[in-house]
Formats: sequence, C-alpha cells, structure tokens
Amino acid sequence: MAVAVMGLILGPTLYVMTQGTRTEASTRRQFSQQEQAYRVLREIVDGRDEVPGLRQARAVSINGGLSFLAGSSSATYYLADGKLYRKVCPVPPCAVEDPVTPSGGTEVLADVQAFQVTRSGRLLTITLEVRTPATGTGGSATGVRLTTKVLGRNLP
Repeated sequence: MAVAVMGLILGPTLYVMTQGTRTEASTRRQFSQQEQAYRVLREIVDGRDEVPGLRQARAVSINGGLSFLAGSSSATYYLADGKLYRKVCPVPPCAVEDPVTPSGGTEVLADVQAFQVTRSGRLLTITLEVRTPATGTGGSATGVRLTTKVLGRNLP
C-alpha cells in the first residue's frame, strides 16, 4: 500500500521537475540568443574595434544589407543562410558597398531569421530577428525580435 501511494506522489513530482528543467533550458537559450543579438545591434550602432558605428556614419547603403562609411573606415553587414556577417575595411581608401555583396566577412550571429534596415532621412531603423530552436518533443520554436532606431549625426 505504501509503495502505491509513493508511486502516485513520486510520478507527478518527477514529471513536473522534468518539465521545469526543460523550460529553464529553453529560457536560458532564448536569453543567450537575445543577449548576442543585443550585442550585435550595439556594435552596429556604436562601433567596434577600429570602426566607428552607424551613429557616426557619413554615408549609408541599405541595398541588400547595411553598409556604411564612418570616419575613414567602413563596415558592411549582410544576411546569408540564416547567419549575419560583418565585413570591415579599417584602412583607407574604404567605400560603401551599393548594393551589398554577400561574400566574405566573418559570422557575427547565427540563427538569424530576418535582418532589415529602413531609412527615412537621417533616421535608420534596424530590426534583427533570431530564432530559438524547439526543444524536446512537442516543443515549438520561439524567436526574439529586437528593433532599434539610430539618428545618423553626419548623414546628409
């Protein structure tokens, strides 16, 4: 009798614990991807290493990706096969790619579902969507969408 009662209590308890662990793992993955996407957006806006960001850009192309000239350097971002790539020209002469050529560069973010840049005068809007794969059986894929707006200080 005692064994049957323990079985009735232990079974649902283990099930709840397993589901909680799966949910936590999924949440951690989604948080990690959101954090990486945020880092990439911040890099685009404020710059990284030797290349100033979009905020300091004096020329921009959004034809097939994002390419901008800031200071004497240029940076280009494009989406290919679900990955976001970055190409940099740190030494002059550098130029804006129009249209952006989707080759070369280094991968900065994986599992990217969408990378869109729109421009209205000096205001640029960047949207980055990252997909989190499904976990376990019956799980569904989720996603993270980050959008930011940048006012180019040196744009015409």
